[in-house]
Amino acid sequence: MFERSKTVCAALIGCSLIATVPSIAADCTECVPRAEGAKLCAPHADQESKALAALKKELKGGDDAQARIATLESIAVLTASHANAPSKGVAETLALGFKDDEGEVRRAAVRLLGTGQHGEISRALLIDAIEAAGKEIEKNSKRLDKVYEDFQKNAEKGQGKKSGGADSGGLHGGLQKTGEILKKVEPFEKAIHRDGDLVSAAAISLIGTGNPSALAAARESLKPLAAALPADVAPVTKDLLAAGQFEDVKAVVEVVLFAETLAKRPSEKAVVVQGGDSGDNVTIDLKPEGQLYGPIVYDQLRALGQARKLPALPEFSNESFAPTLGKWFKENFPKP
Repeated sequence: MFERSKTVCAALIGCSLIATVPSIAADCTECVPRAEGAKLCAPHADQESKALAALKKELKGGDDAQARIATLESIAVLTASHANAPSKGVAETLALGFKDDEGEVRRAAVRLLGTGQHGEISRALLIDAIEAAGKEIEKNSKRLDKVYEDFQKNAEKGQGKKSGGADSGGLHGGLQKTGEILKKVEPFEKAIHRDGDLVSAAAISLIGTGNPSALAAARESLKPLAAALPADVAPVTKDLLAAGQFEDVKAVVEVVLFAETLAKRPSEKAVVVQGGDSGDNVTIDLKPEGQLYGPIVYDQLRALGQARKLPALPEFSNESFAPTLGKWFKENFPKP
């Protein structure tokens, strides 16, 4: 409650500093719109600078996600008094929300940045966010795989020991070590999910702009998401197919084919421990791959084909579908 009160106070301070901001967006004839961010008139520059200084502090503290979202909204509304000339400062301050630990705050920052702010700067910030988060996903995925790999090697070292002996961990020992490994992987998995959530939200926002560079960034986001966070793929592909240009459909087809590649890979996230006196091996799946996106996105492509009255794709099958899908795309989506 205290944190919420602090944010409300900050918002009120901001409002007092920008008392001239109208409830409905208005233009300012003295503020000059520019590609690199507006040159604000002296009163608006002073008001915005003071308000941002007060509101930035609220983004860094407190445990109340809703309070931080309210702060982001207070930042976004600063543009309302010079809607014709959005500033770089407001856009960059909204982008600070990308680093928040809470997904709802990150998504709010993406939403507000894509609404009424400087279009070119906002797109650049979202594209940069996708690129940076994608690199973090790749880095933490490799760290995660290394932890599993080390654990697998340690588990295999114990396979030659007689079950039930003094040195045998058996199934119980394996489960104890599984608990240890889960503690080690938790920070990496948390970071991957945080960055994947941001990539997905930013990609969807960029698709909505229809801008060529924005669409390209959204397409590039698919494979990092597919490899690390399969459940976040389908919302992005759905919007890309709605955009429906050749390169968009091609990217979706490629990520479906990538799903088949992933499905064929041996699981790197399972370990085998010796199972008690019987000597039977027990496989412990440490990290399920999550929602399989392949069939879902394949069905999105089938729906696109039906909407365009194209020859129908057969229903999804666990058998190899790559030749059929590749041929269907080549015949129905000639490169412009």
